[in-house]
Amino acid sequence: MSPDSPRADGRVATDRAARYLTQLCGHLNAIQHRHEARHSSAGLPQIRTVTLSGNAALLEFDRGTCRLEANDDALILSADATDADSLQQIKTALTHRLETIGAREGLRLTW
Repeated sequence: MSPDSPRADGRVATDRAARYLTQLCGHLNAIQHRHEARHSSAGLPQIRTVTLSGNAALLEFDRGTCRLEANDDALILSADATDADSLQQIKTALTHRLETIGAREGLRLTW
């Protein structure tokens, strides 16, 4: 992405950040490998690669990226995209997935 690309930073307060990072990456990796037709037909950002290394991850979409880092009290996200609409779609998709995964704990992702 260029320095002028739309960008958003997010945070999920939780003492289980590493667990949620692993779950999110596993879920997105499964979607990537299944090539779900409903995602491409809906115009949603497509997952290209999911790279998890320790307490950090890089999600590469067809129209942007998101870096994630798990620390002791939060999961930190930094997303950028080719345009504002793509950024909003990436944010919406990640918010939905994380809040679904963490529903029992009441997780909330704040951008």
